[in-house]
Amino acid sequence: MSRILSLIAGAFYTPGGDVPIPEPKVNVRTQYDKVGEDYVKAQREFIKKNGDFATDFILDAVGDLNGKTLLDVGCCAGDHLAIYESRGASVFGVEPSAKMLEIAATQIKDQSNLKRGGSDDIPFSDNEFDVVTARLSLHYIPNLDDAWGEIGRVIRPGGVLAYVTPHPFNTSKRIGRRDYGEVSQIGYKLLNKVGVINYHHPLQGIFSPEFFDRFVIEDFNEFLGQTPRVKSSKGPSAFGIKARRRE
Repeated sequence: MSRILSLIAGAFYTPGGDVPIPEPKVNVRTQYDKVGEDYVKAQREFIKKNGDFATDFILDAVGDLNGKTLLDVGCCAGDHLAIYESRGASVFGVEPSAKMLEIAATQIKDQSNLKRGGSDDIPFSDNEFDVVTARLSLHYIPNLDDAWGEIGRVIRPGGVLAYVTPHPFNTSKRIGRRDYGEVSQIGYKLLNKVGVINYHHPLQGIFSPEFFDRFVIEDFNEFLGQTPRVKSSKGPSAFGIKARRRE
């Protein structure tokens, strides 16, 4: 594992590693106000059928949550906030969709802990959280360095970041003739029912110098053999990272 992570870090610090960031073609932030209820229904159906490898990874990464303050970035309908709260965490959520926040408010004890915002615009104070989680939510912005800056700001030194995101191996198949190295808007349908738009990011755009300036990777998992799409695509559909905020 340490050798793999060393190779990753070395690759992402190579000169000339700037990733082109496009102008948004679709307002990704507001799309769930239109499809939110249908998406939540489809997501719950998907998890019931296939399990939830992403949340399983995050729960293992964060460990004991009793007495911890936890921020879920892109908290969606709050299903996962409810899980973290049941494990003893004081939970907070940030989400760009008003519809999703409305649903999430029914899931946790203190509705005032939910704020409208994004991973690149987190409306909480510096050094406020012991743990930050992001379950398949960071790929909704074009420039991940903005997210690393904001997450690094609100998480306490030594705090844990646990997130799962689509793997470029998978998303690159949907960018057609476009350059793998460019950030591109892509679309997909959950359970072939609900269509949403997000972004393809090359690995170099995910693990940028901005990321490594703030975090140290402690675990990396490509979920080989663990996700439904891996069985059909013969490759990873997502990966998970546990990282710790530098002291």
